[in-house]
Amino acid sequence: DLLNLKCFSLICYNATDLYDNLVVPLLRRMSHLEERTLHVYILNRPTFVNGIHLHKEILIYMPRLDKLTFYIKTTNEINGSIHRLCNDDIQRTFSYTNHRPVISIVDYFGTYKAACHVFSLPFPFHRLQWITNNFPPIIFSSVTDLKLSDTVRIKPEFFIRIA
Repeated sequence: DLLNLKCFSLICYNATDLYDNLVVPLLRRMSHLEERTLHVYILNRPTFVNGIHLHKEILIYMPRLDKLTFYIKTTNEINGSIHRLCNDDIQRTFSYTNHRPVISIVDYFGTYKAACHVFSLPFPFHRLQWITNNFPPIIFSSVTDLKLSDTVRIKPEFFIRIA
């Protein structure tokens, strides 16, 4: 265990499919953390990372954690017949954590791809990738690198909203 570690920041802009096998076990070893920053983009996970997952798989192992700052994007290939979760479904899962405010956004791209963004506010990161028209009107004052992706045309009002 990493008992002397009080603060830890993991910012990875590259997508990974090793979150459950590498990142989660690493974070569990940091039981004395008081402050943690996490920015990850996860590919091909069977479920979205949500508040229940964060609590049961990571936060419960960090009883001293006082400050949690995070942005987690999960992208999945989906079967067109599965139950589609909405923003509120994911948002409700964060009632299990004391770390708020948290925003969740779920996007579907056709019938075979889905993405879920969950992040704490205020948003301190400099990069925000692959957002859509579905993003709420939040001020992202630290963002200097923005990548957009949507299946519908992005309207000028969207740029005014996020500027």
